[in-house]
Amino acid sequence: MNERALRERSDELEEEVRQLKEALTPNLAWPSFLGVRMTGAARRVTAMLMARAPNIMPREILRMSCLHEDTTLKVVDVHIYKARRALSPCGVHIHVQWGEGFWMDNASAARLRELLKGAQP
Repeated sequence: MNERALRERSDELEEEVRQLKEALTPNLAWPSFLGVRMTGAARRVTAMLMARAPNIMPREILRMSCLHEDTTLKVVDVHIYKARRALSPCGVHIHVQWGEGFWMDNASAARLRELLKGAQP
């Protein structure tokens, strides 16, 4: 393959990976009646933690699956901070396992599912 063909193939594969990530990354329809606003990135991170509760999700996995590839790990921390601040008044807690990642306990995941179920029409 020549250089041009390789570049075109690389572009095709990058687009395919982007589409797969988009299809596989969970997202939450956040109910407005809770009076809490969350960014799309914070909702995606929260959905990932809820779906995998009570497993620890490493920051790198959260970055790769929920955010842009060029995002730094510090940005993951910022989205976790925003999600924690928004969810805490609702009785939903995100925990940190120092040096490993973040996790949501089963009770918090169940509480969040209950809140989201109440938001469905």
